[in-house]
Amino acid sequence: MKQIAWVVLCLLAPACAQAASFDCAKATTQVEKCICGNPELSRLDEELAAAYKGALKNAKHAQAVRQTEREWLKSRLSTCEKVHYDSRAISACIQTAYEQRLAWLKFPIMTDSVGRLLAARVGYGVTLLSDGKVLIAGGKEDNDALYPADVALDSAELYDPATRRSTATGNLMYARAAPGLISLPGGKVLVYGGYDNTGPRTDPMQDVDGVEIYDPESGKFSKMPDLPTGYGSIVPLANGKILGVVPSGADLADLATGRVTHVSYTTGSMFNRMEYTARLLKNGKVLVVASPSAELYDPEKNAFAETGKLSLDRQGYSVTLLKNGKVLVAGGFSNYDASQHSVDHLRSAELYDPATGRFSPTGELVTPRSGHLAFLLPNGKVMVLAGEGPGGRSETSVELYDPATGRFNLVGNFDGPANAWSFIPVKDGTVLILDGTSAKIYDPARQ
Repeated sequence: MKQIAWVVLCLLAPACAQAASFDCAKATTQVEKCICGNPELSRLDEELAAAYKGALKNAKHAQAVRQTEREWLKSRLSTCEKVHYDSRAISACIQTAYEQRLAWLKFPIMTDSVGRLLAARVGYGVTLLSDGKVLIAGGKEDNDALYPADVALDSAELYDPATRRSTATGNLMYARAAPGLISLPGGKVLVYGGYDNTGPRTDPMQDVDGVEIYDPESGKFSKMPDLPTGYGSIVPLANGKILGVVPSGADLADLATGRVTHVSYTTGSMFNRMEYTARLLKNGKVLVVASPSAELYDPEKNAFAETGKLSLDRQGYSVTLLKNGKVLVAGGFSNYDASQHSVDHLRSAELYDPATGRFSPTGELVTPRSGHLAFLLPNGKVMVLAGEGPGGRSETSVELYDPATGRFNLVGNFDGPANAWSFIPVKDGTVLILDGTSAKIYDPARQ
């Protein structure tokens, strides 16, 4: 009965059995039958078949193309079979899967498999340690259970890019999903936030207030004095203290004593600071961007001062500290209209110069996007990926910003849901990609 209902939902357009790349008379799966009953999906299927054949002609990529095609056919489209509640959602799921696969076949980002994690987990915290290893901590069980049944994890592991192996390390003091991990000067890691079940398995998850420190030398986590929660950004300072930014200002916390003092902004309002990002500059000050305004925190004066303004008010933007000391602010969206469910995704980007205290325009993104990832690579370039594009599309494209030229360049597309992965630049210049169960390596120099 479920299969019949699923097919009926898909057969909203005239049948187009001859258009699919496979014989619709032999269609057996729900996805195949839906494709055969929808002309647009059938056209995409034909286009995908042609793109696959074309990609196989590239000898350098042929093996990866075959391998990813098997994985894609086995698992990617099967996820759409779980969408039973709305016919448009079902078709949109298949269409998105096809469009992402097409983008990769035409312009692929090549990755190498480099091992598996010890525990399958989602919503985990991750950070690069000073010795080059990667700490992976917390999260929750990687399953399809409903939210109230989720169980946070207290386990942690270390992935070593040099040996391509993951090994167990000490357990967290508090089981927590979605924890924050901050690498501190000296090599230790601050662990904060997240949520966990505090009662029966059926109870909703609650915030975890406890703060702890991970010591790579001992491989153990230890409890720290409780600190206020709800920080939008946490920045470790050179003096051993941390600056936790809140809408009305910031808390300066001494990790050794647990003493916390509040520092207020000199300008702005709480409303304007509901979205903000803080970055430690090379001069030791902290830049807090709360578009369109920005302020600087000076640890020596223990005070904020107003600095330059962005050229426009943007949300969902990225903020990246460059090797030359400047700060790149890129993308985002503006003109949000809740009634129309619409936004204007932005291509524009700006540079903040600490020497002048001003923002100035730089090159535009190739793909307008918001809610994306951006991080500095060892070679000084900035990798920009994922996020949401026009029409609410999940972006698979990757581009690199070169500070020397001030330009963004498209380098390819990821094959899969980049929004759900973790990306960690490692010391050899490559990028470690974690999907919660396995690890892959992307080498920007190979593109």
